[in-house]
Amino acid sequence: PVCGFDLAISELYCGNCKSNLPFDSFTGMHMTREDWCQCPSCNFPASFSTMQQEKKCALCGNEVPNPELIVNPDAALK
Repeated sequence: PVCGFDLAISELYCGNCKSNLPFDSFTGMHMTREDWCQCPSCNFPASFSTMQQEKKCALCGNEVPNPELIVNPDAALK
């Protein structure tokens, strides 16, 4: 999600831009730009599609009844 380099979803480090990649609290795979949301309580990244189904943060356990898709994950990375 940092530089757009194509790598396996299970990789948490990008050798192209030398970045540690944020990971999805549900799956443990790295986040993708197209499916990004964050828990409003703990701000940990999560898959938007999974958060819509679960309605609960996998990390802090708080209810997330209306998750919001983050369309600019670059701002969330800072």
